[in-house]
Amino acid sequence: MTPYETYSLIGQYIGLGLIFYGIWQMQRGTEYRERESVRRHEENMRKLDESMEGMRALIEGQKVLIERTGG
Repeated sequence: MTPYETYSLIGQYIGLGLIFYGIWQMQRGTEYRERESVRRHEENMRKLDESMEGMRALIEGQKVLIERTGG
């Protein structure tokens, strides 16, 4: 095997290694984005639930006020 062929093989293996490394990084990024998306969704749902509780309290307060004023 000539040195050129040896260098060519080494270059191909390095290229394959870089491709596999890139695929691995993309998978890690996808998993991170998925976890982050789930976390944000849960946080938003928790905040929405808290704001809905506040809205329910306001509605109940308005009902009581209406009953008291006879409106």
